[in-house]
Amino acid sequence: FITIQISQFCQAQTCITADITATPLEKGFSFLIFQNENQLELVNMHDYLLQYIVGENTGSIYSSGKMVTGPSFDIDVSNDGSDNTGTLFGDSINVSNFTVSYSATFFAKKTGYHTFSISANDAAMVSLRPSLDFFCCDNVPERGDDLVEWWMEFYENYTSIIEYTGSPADTSEVTLYLTAGKPVQMVMAYVNRAGSARFNITVTDPDDIPLTNLSDYVAGAYYEFSCNDEQEILEPASVLSSTTY
Repeated sequence: FITIQISQFCQAQTCITADITATPLEKGFSFLIFQNENQLELVNMHDYLLQYIVGENTGSIYSSGKMVTGPSFDIDVSNDGSDNTGTLFGDSINVSNFTVSYSATFFAKKTGYHTFSISANDAAMVSLRPSLDFFCCDNVPERGDDLVEWWMEFYENYTSIIEYTGSPADTSEVTLYLTAGKPVQMVMAYVNRAGSARFNITVTDPDDIPLTNLSDYVAGAYYEFSCNDEQEILEPASVLSSTTY
């Protein structure tokens, strides 16, 4: 295996910092399961996953309205394709033809560097937002007529994205400096187009210990949000990420 370390730099910008209070609600991830249709033929895998990240859900809904404490899964189906039925989070689905999206707020228990990594069969993407200061920045682009395209560009420019599609260009791991108790918005999308399905997300804390039970760290949350009156210059910040192939 070859691991490539990549540094991503944020541009310095004049901002008004955000005051945020996030009250944890029910533990776990909220999720939606979708029946794939023909949209995969119209976009590349990166854009397809990003559409689900921003909430542009084009498939038919299998299941919604529940919480799941562990988002990872591994579902086998017959190799000859004679039976593609399986169970995901208590629902019977066509394993070889579905997409699932998740959302939650991550609350670190220790201040320091946390590493998020994913793997999948077929593909997955995770967006992490450790700060909401960008909503108070003076250079956030105005929304255009195409809101889906605007949100896709917004997530790519203002959140940390990792993805696993099997491509050598994937960035499937990111390390972020998090403050204990400060909310981090998480949105995830997974798609399977044929055969067995697998998704795994791993989070390690500042002591390099894997968080075996994410339900102790994630929940739905109620946000109270405002912008401060005082301005400050945000220095360029770096995020360490790696790709292994």
